[in-house]
Amino acid sequence: MNSSFLQRILIAPRSYLLAALVAFGAVGCRPGKSVSFEAAGHSVSASIRGDHALETTPDRAVLQGTFGRVTIERSRVQVDDGQWVNIPADTSIRLEASPRKIWLAAGNVTTSRSR
Repeated sequence: MNSSFLQRILIAPRSYLLAALVAFGAVGCRPGKSVSFEAAGHSVSASIRGDHALETTPDRAVLQGTFGRVTIERSRVQVDDGQWVNIPADTSIRLEASPRKIWLAAGNVTTSRSR
């Protein structure tokens, strides 16, 4: 999915965004991409190496691929099946994912996992 398509969706009113997210459900992305999306009140900017897919609902987003899985909710995140980490609500999230490492920062909270 190219970034210009995502930018057009993100500029649309929230009701159109919600309809688009429900209509597309899970979105497959190409390897080595930078993507931006909204997830449970967070603006997420992600740099991803490897095949991946993004599934969003109003309450959460799940990003998974060769690196594992990241689940983002309003006040917490989870990497793979690890413990939930509390994050500030409505803050921007920066995510970097590669087959060997996941790094996430939300406000003053950071979490990472290496394989």
